[in-house]
Amino acid sequence: ISIVARIMLGLGLGLGLPVILLTQVKKGNLNHQKLVSLRRYVIVWNLILGAWLTTPEVLTQVIMAAALQVLFEVSARIACYWERQGNKAQSS
Repeated sequence: ISIVARIMLGLGLGLGLPVILLTQVKKGNLNHQKLVSLRRYVIVWNLILGAWLTTPEVLTQVIMAAALQVLFEVSARIACYWERQGNKAQSS
């Protein structure tokens, strides 16, 4: 696979990650605590994906992994917000 195709694949998967995670949160399969407990594994997987999907330059790999990690963290924060909103609605 050419480098352009690999980078496009990686970015496509990365941008789809929040959608997939938040869909699972809405279904009840995941929650904020589960996402937090999976954080160390996600970091390793993001580094592996960054290495596989980009050029052999370390800087490019780290940038890709960091972008994927930021998307994961945003998803976890949104899940936390949704849980707090759900708890407020139940207590009212």
